[in-house]
Amino acid sequence: MLQNEYQVSFFDYLYDRGGYKRIDHFAEEVAAALYISRSGAYKKIRAISKLSFDESMQVCKYFGISLDQYLDSFGMEKSSYAFQSDDIVKPLTSYLQWAKNILTHSESMDRYRDEYTVYSFSNEIPVFHILPFHHLLSFKLFIWNRNNWNISQYGLKYDFDHFDKDTELKSTLAEVNDHFISYESVDVWGSDFLTNTLNQLRYYTKIGAFRRQEDPLLILADIRKMINHLKSTAKAGAKMRFGSKEKHAKMDIYLNYTHTSPELIFIQSGKNRVIYSSYLSPNYLRTTDERICDYTNSWMEKAIAQSSLISKVGEVDRENVFNFLNSILDDMEDKLRYYSR
Repeated sequence: MLQNEYQVSFFDYLYDRGGYKRIDHFAEEVAAALYISRSGAYKKIRAISKLSFDESMQVCKYFGISLDQYLDSFGMEKSSYAFQSDDIVKPLTSYLQWAKNILTHSESMDRYRDEYTVYSFSNEIPVFHILPFHHLLSFKLFIWNRNNWNISQYGLKYDFDHFDKDTELKSTLAEVNDHFISYESVDVWGSDFLTNTLNQLRYYTKIGAFRRQEDPLLILADIRKMINHLKSTAKAGAKMRFGSKEKHAKMDIYLNYTHTSPELIFIQSGKNRVIYSSYLSPNYLRTTDERICDYTNSWMEKAIAQSSLISKVGEVDRENVFNFLNSILDDMEDKLRYYSR
């Protein structure tokens, strides 16, 4: 293949992968990636103007791919896979930075030209369901910081004020939640998806990690609110804001008793696919590698086939699941009151 043909095929690959309906939309994004005019972008796309190596890197960064992925489209056999991670490569310095990363990746899905669906598989409470419940979310941030981030400003004691007094953090998370309810989702929960969080709450209560005695019960109260909200969501088969009955995007919820994978998010939009896989929670590795996406898609179909639908239909299963979860919370409340005496 000649040099110009590589350049043309490179832009053809990006165009097909992005699911663009019109070349002018694609040219606008190429222009934005290279900081050039739209006419200049057309010249690059058609190989009238040569694309330098540095420009290739700029385009790859803008469109979120690696050159390896493009070369793989030729069927070249290789053993390496391209993964990216923001929080591992660039360590966090604040909770706000984490929230902004989540918002950036969430809103980046809107660049897809087709409608998209987000599939989530988790043996832990999916982070997007925690967003409206500030005592619970604050506690999870505290745990992630203790276990992974080690941001010194937050210390070793749980203090709700670190979250509650950060107005920019709360407004950013509200934007994330607004975006979450706008797109269709399929959730597959492991049957023990509450266990890890409850074990963490029990542990940090027993070692006296809370500044205020009432904090553990406030966190547990948020977990109960979240469970009741998820029950309403499952019954409606649609996303809703906490405290509102207005239905937004469609949501299917399944319960699975067999899969043991950590949190996995699979986004599908036409030919465009991206995977986020939990790595040392709450960090994610992401990839658009076709082989990983194909393998994950096959696994995903099997996991859903082996799961029970508890949203919209499946009323008996739904009632049993949420009654059981609330009974677990009742037992946990008794334990926390005992530990806090």
